[in-house]
Amino acid sequence: KPPQYQPMPWVDQALSIFAATNGFLDDQPINKLSKFESEFLTFIQTKKADLRKSIEEKEMIDETAETELKSALNEFVQAFSAENSTAYPRMASLKDIRKRIDSVKRTQKTTSAMKRVSAAKLRRAEDHIREATPYAQKLKSIVSSLSNRFEGEEQDTGFGSLFRNSNGKRTGVILVTSDRGLCGGFNSNLSKALLQQLFDEGVECAEFVIFGRKGNDFFKRTTHKILVNHTGTPPDEHLSLVRDVVGEFTQRFEKDELDQVLLAYNHFVNVISQVPVIEQLLPIKPIEAETVDEREILFEPSPEEILKTLLKKYVQNQVYVSWLDTIAGEHASRMTSMDAATKNAGEIIDKLQLHYNRTRQAAITSELIEIISGAESL
Repeated sequence: KPPQYQPMPWVDQALSIFAATNGFLDDQPINKLSKFESEFLTFIQTKKADLRKSIEEKEMIDETAETELKSALNEFVQAFSAENSTAYPRMASLKDIRKRIDSVKRTQKTTSAMKRVSAAKLRRAEDHIREATPYAQKLKSIVSSLSNRFEGEEQDTGFGSLFRNSNGKRTGVILVTSDRGLCGGFNSNLSKALLQQLFDEGVECAEFVIFGRKGNDFFKRTTHKILVNHTGTPPDEHLSLVRDVVGEFTQRFEKDELDQVLLAYNHFVNVISQVPVIEQLLPIKPIEAETVDEREILFEPSPEEILKTLLKKYVQNQVYVSWLDTIAGEHASRMTSMDAATKNAGEIIDKLQLHYNRTRQAAITSELIEIISGAESL
């Protein structure tokens, strides 16, 4: 960058860019780059003036000039490196090593604290999943039993419209990710898998509703459309937000504005395993009942109204449980990542401490040798 009010001639700019783009700066320390550029331009002006003048007159660096320029750069780099190198690299002082050890210890305390916080949050998240599971299982059982009674219902009207399969490409996506990072590949693995599936299905522009900041950060750089991104949602508002989002997508699906709606989230298996899941939310896939209920049942109001309401609740519950899954998986992944970071910090501290002790011993030995040599000379 030229100094203010001192514009650099275009020839000098071209020479600097040529040196950088051809790898002549790759081995130079960052704090030496400004000196390298200044001395290189002076070298060209004083010792390669004809080459510089030729480039300036032709207003380009042709093949001949390029060959000569590379030769000049090789000559300058050798001289510059010899002038700015020392026989032995400067050893880190004891003070520098102590500072590094203290810095790593502070980082270790931070990662250890984050691990403990995530562990506490994970226990609460697991409790929420256990509380929601019985309702989800019973709802699935009821919906399965009722839907089997009305198999063959017209798919253009009533609850049958939620089973309509048009095989189109108009796709809506509900993506559930976390707001915060420092949890390994938890969010990126899911986002990459979803992007690949959309590409494989030939979906060029899906419409996204995203829970969590990390999913938005990933897909805002793609061709897909983000309708809304919900971040920082308090836990007591999760259910109402899910109802609104699912209700909007369901209405659009029933009006034939969308051909399918996908749900993408991370399924919490255990502390060390979270599996990316991408499943079809709409149209609803036929639910297989474990047992067939052949009893005659009287419905009030009509069975169609009951089933239509239950189907929507079933879809809402799928999204809500997936959000609980993602929250638990996030804390588990962060706990695992912070545990690994804490252990790595401990290993670095051990190595630095060993290096500190050796350096200190070498300094003591050197001082003793100097004292003995001085005494002998007397």
